[in-house]
Amino acid sequence: MMKRALATVSLCGLLLASISCGAEQGSGGASPLPKATHPAVPQNPDRDQAAVVNTLNRLNPCDLLPAVASLPATTLEPLNSLSMCARSNDELSVFADLGETSTHQTRFSQQPVAIAGVHGYLSPTDRNHCALVLPVSFTQAVVIGVTDKRASADACAVARASGTAAVPVLAGPRLQPAARWDACSALSRALGGGSELERRSFGVCAAKTTDERLSLDYSVPPDGKDPFRIAGKPARLRSYDDDCEVFWEQGPVGPGGNPAMRLTGKVHAATCDRATALATTTATVMNSPAPSAPVISGALTLRADQPDSPYPGGCDDLRHPRDCEPYHPVDLPKGADEIARQAAADPHVNCALAVAAVGKHVGTTFRPVYVGTREGPIPCTFVEPTHVLELRVELTLTNSRQALNGSPTSFTLADRPADRTDKPTYTTIRVAPTDKTLLTLTLTHGPVRGPDILPLAKTVVANL
Repeated sequence: MMKRALATVSLCGLLLASISCGAEQGSGGASPLPKATHPAVPQNPDRDQAAVVNTLNRLNPCDLLPAVASLPATTLEPLNSLSMCARSNDELSVFADLGETSTHQTRFSQQPVAIAGVHGYLSPTDRNHCALVLPVSFTQAVVIGVTDKRASADACAVARASGTAAVPVLAGPRLQPAARWDACSALSRALGGGSELERRSFGVCAAKTTDERLSLDYSVPPDGKDPFRIAGKPARLRSYDDDCEVFWEQGPVGPGGNPAMRLTGKVHAATCDRATALATTTATVMNSPAPSAPVISGALTLRADQPDSPYPGGCDDLRHPRDCEPYHPVDLPKGADEIARQAAADPHVNCALAVAAVGKHVGTTFRPVYVGTREGPIPCTFVEPTHVLELRVELTLTNSRQALNGSPTSFTLADRPADRTDKPTYTTIRVAPTDKTLLTLTLTHGPVRGPDILPLAKTVVANL
C-alpha cells in the first residue's frame, strides 16, 4: 500500500503580492462580518446500483482473463465461484473478482492509476502480491489480483498488464442471456423482503439482525449427516454446538465449469429446524427464474475523467471529505487586514488569495477546497489527485509581531518578519504581512519530500 502523506500548505510569501500594498488599510477596528453563504455544490450521482449488480452477475469472470502475450503462459482454472475466476501456473496466479465492495475510503489508501483510459487503483502488499481495482460504481469494483512467485517478481506489473487486457472486455461485456440468482436476491426473496442484508459477494449474503446466511458456489457437494431432499434437491445437514448448516445441490455449474461440480447452496442458521426451513424456501425460490433487471449499457468501467465517488471537485481527493466544499470564486479585497477579516467569514477568500499563484508555481493539478463548519477562519486546502500533497492557505487577524517574537529561526521575507521550522515530516514558514495579520505556510512531507516552499514564496514576492 502506498502511504499517503498529507502536505499542508498555508502559503505566506506566496500571498504577499495580494496584500502588501494596502497592508495598513482595510478592517482597522471593524467588527467581524456575518458568515458568508454560497450555493451548495451537489454531490455526483452514482450509477443505478441494481443495474450494476445485475450486469456484473451476468458476466463470466473468466472472460476478464484473456491470455496476455507479454506474460508467462497460464492455464485457465475451472470456474468455481459466481464471481471469481483464475489463471495460474506453478509460479504465477492471476484472478478476476467481480463485484468487490470498493468505496472512496478504501480507494484513497490505494495508488491511483489510469488503465487504458479508465479509473484504476493499485494495492500492492509486496512485490509478490498486488491487486488492481477497476471501479464500476461508487461502491463496486472489479478486482484483478496477482500472486507472483518468480525470482523477477513484479506483481503490480502483472496486474496492470492483466487489467489492460480486461478493460476492452468490460467496455462491451458479453452477458449471459438471462438474469441469474445471486445470494442476496435469493435470500431476500426467501425471507419475504424487508430484511436488512449484507452483500459480502455475489455468492455470500447475510441477514444483519439474525446472522442467517446464504452461500452459493460451484463445488463438489459436501458430505453431511443423513441425506434428505428439499424442494426436490439432494441435501445434507451439519450441526454444531451453537448453529447449523444445510447444504443442497441446486443445479449444474454451467458453461466453463467443471462437470463434476454443482451449484451448491448453503444456509447457516441458529438451529437445524430453522436452517432446514430457510434452505427449503431458498431452494424453492431458486427453482424459479431469477427476476429480470436492467443492465448497464456500454462500458462497465468508469473513464478517468468521470467521477468515481459522490464528492464533487477536489473534495474527492480528501481522505475525509465530510463538510467539504469546492472553491467558489470570490473577489479578493484589498489589504491584508481586510482580507483576513473577510476570510474569517468566508473561507473562499483564503482560496482566492492563492489560487492563481498555486496554479503557476505548484501545479495546475491542485484544486482548492475548504473543509469545516466552525466559526472563524478556515484554511483553504489545495489537493491533488495522487494524494501525496495537500496545500493549505490561511491568513488570520492576530498580533503577528508577538507571534513571531523570539523565534530562533527568524528571518526577513519581503522586508517583513518571518520564521521557518524544518522537521523530518514537515516544514513551516510564517510571515507577518502587517502587524495585525499572520500567514502560515506548512508543507507536510511523506516518504518523498515535497518542493522547498521558500523559492516559491520568493518568486511570488518578486512579482509584487
